[in-house]
Amino acid sequence: MWKIAISSAVAKSRRQRVPFSQMNVAATKEQFLRDTRVFGVNDAPERALRESFNAAVRTRKAPVYREDAPPAARARFADDFKACVRREAYSFRNVASESHLVSAIERLSSALTERHQGMLFGERLRIGITQKALNLYLKFMWCLDPAWPTPVHCPLDRIVLDKARVTGVWTQLDCIDTYRDWIGKVASCAKQYGFASMAEWELKAWQDHRNQNNSAERSC
Repeated sequence: MWKIAISSAVAKSRRQRVPFSQMNVAATKEQFLRDTRVFGVNDAPERALRESFNAAVRTRKAPVYREDAPPAARARFADDFKACVRREAYSFRNVASESHLVSAIERLSSALTERHQGMLFGERLRIGITQKALNLYLKFMWCLDPAWPTPVHCPLDRIVLDKARVTGVWTQLDCIDTYRDWIGKVASCAKQYGFASMAEWELKAWQDHRNQNNSAERSC
């Protein structure tokens, strides 16, 4: 079902002879889903949710869990985190605003910290981890569902921060004002390059980065 919806959107854009930029967005969405192995599967939203969670918590520079956190506690946290991200994300299906998103990120970090504090590194689920999971899942749903609104923000990670020339480490981010500052710089970068939204800019930036890595691997 999801494969048909995406491919139909690409085909429709070609039949209607819409501007190349719009066709490119549709094609790049599909390529992103293929690269992340979410394209053409029946449980695409659930797989996207797992991918979003894993991308957020499997960090190298700043751990999410305490080293001695037992597997059972990690599993409970994972289930709770994914359920919260799904619930928050679907609240954006009809209404999407920056204030709504920022509040959701703060709310998720606080609620999950309260419920799982003892097994979290530093006894805190950082803003950087929460924003990555939620923003990435919103990106996935935007790419999967042609009717999904364009995300108001994009996932902040090393690729995005480097390309926007923002100094900082997203895995260590735990200040909502800093998050707003970084997002503002990313939005300015997207506007500077003529993109309609930072979501479209990030979609292309991520794909360009992946294509460059693939080219480098093939040349070795």
